[in-house]
Amino acid sequence: MRWSSDVKSSWAGAPYNMMHRLFDMRSGIEVDCSNPDICQATVFEQGWGNKLSASDNLHKMSSVYIANGTNFGFFLYETFRQHTVKSVFDWETLVSYLSVGLVLIRWVLGLLALHFGVLHGKSQWFGGGIGCVSGAKSFELLPVVSLPHLKMVLASFWTVGCQFEGQQSGLSEAWFVIYPAIAHFILLYFSLLNILAKMLRRRISDVLFAPTVLVLCLLHYFRLEIAESGWLKGYDGRIPTVVVSDEVEKIQLVEYFMTDLAWRMNGRVALLFWLKVAIVAVNFVPLLLARPFPKDKHHACTVLNGVEKALALRVRHVGGLGRSVTYIVAKVDRKKYRVSSRNLPQPVNILQDAGSNTNLENRSDNTDKCTRVIPFTLSCGQYGVGHTSIKQICPTKENAEEATEIILVNSYELIRLGFLVFGDKYLITFDEWDLLTSIAPFKHFCHLWNHRVLAWKLRSIACEGEAEIAGGRALQSVEPQVWRLDDSKFQKISWRRISACSIQC
Repeated sequence: MRWSSDVKSSWAGAPYNMMHRLFDMRSGIEVDCSNPDICQATVFEQGWGNKLSASDNLHKMSSVYIANGTNFGFFLYETFRQHTVKSVFDWETLVSYLSVGLVLIRWVLGLLALHFGVLHGKSQWFGGGIGCVSGAKSFELLPVVSLPHLKMVLASFWTVGCQFEGQQSGLSEAWFVIYPAIAHFILLYFSLLNILAKMLRRRISDVLFAPTVLVLCLLHYFRLEIAESGWLKGYDGRIPTVVVSDEVEKIQLVEYFMTDLAWRMNGRVALLFWLKVAIVAVNFVPLLLARPFPKDKHHACTVLNGVEKALALRVRHVGGLGRSVTYIVAKVDRKKYRVSSRNLPQPVNILQDAGSNTNLENRSDNTDKCTRVIPFTLSCGQYGVGHTSIKQICPTKENAEEATEIILVNSYELIRLGFLVFGDKYLITFDEWDLLTSIAPFKHFCHLWNHRVLAWKLRSIACEGEAEIAGGRALQSVEPQVWRLDDSKFQKISWRRISACSIQC
């Protein structure tokens, strides 16, 4: 039996104890493979637009073919494939990442304040979803600042779940572009829902935010398995590119909504396209089911108390993302200095606050229908709130009633409105805290510039009023105070001392 061999390799040493032989088929001259760069395969590179490109480079390639005269024998092919995806980081991408980062930082600060309030026994846990940033300017302005980068965000969203071959593979395989774009798109979508809910005076839930992001990320992570599963009719693996590189540069933002660009960007795969449409539509359902808050027909001035009077709003009638129990109704026994009962009204929903014009005080009387009573144990170190302290006199046992009913706004609602407790003494906005934090490193060696901070002072912890017994806090006055940044009251408080607690209204 006669054997022949054809060996081609670019290894520095001889694999399988075989010599390196590589011939140039055009000239018939053997190539000197002592220099590995000469024997390297040609790099295959293709781009998608002017920002994304993908290249394939084969390294350490070995091809062994041993056969007899009837072509029966052994064939071995080995190679190391290096796949490189490049993305241009321009100012549009920078603005996009900064805008998303500001929203996420604000969300983290809200969660920290809520957790500190729970860990220190100042409040209970009422929620911590994306509704925490419902009142943040960075969240409300996200659709505006996202416009320069919106075309790439939409292209990434419609590419999710598609294992492309061809020019668009540079986008589908760029995980550092796709996954941030998923988070950006969902944040942008919920920002629009938040704006619509406020315009329509509705409160909607934010529980679908995290599942939506997770589903889209998993959909793209398992894109190859989905393409090979046989679920996509007409595709047995990778999806061919429909939107080529030359067309990407000419795309206008309006084409995503007025033409079939989204369908073609999705590779014309019906299952993936309608699945993503369904995911977007499901998040819109809570807004459709929610009913608007009632309007005051006579435009009369609503009677407000406590923190609601200080902030000049009715908390349960503030629309947008995020739902909670809103108010805590507690009956305080002043003689025994304990809470006799604690009622948690149900969250604002389509059945209760849609057609009710009753005052907050009247709502607390009918606790059997709209509240549930749970036992409440007062622990040491909890803070409280009392009624609006116009006279600023602490209540005592002698002038207190036997059982007083107080109403508090829970900590989550205050975070949602953009307020936090600073140093356990003051109620300030997140914007004021950002300013205090930014100048904190300079306060020891540089005189602070002439800026002012607006703050509401909380009643002293030593005042054992109804609110303190109930585990909340009270405003010392409904009128805020304006202080300089270099005021000694602020300089004594560390910028890290933030928390959240329920405050009486």
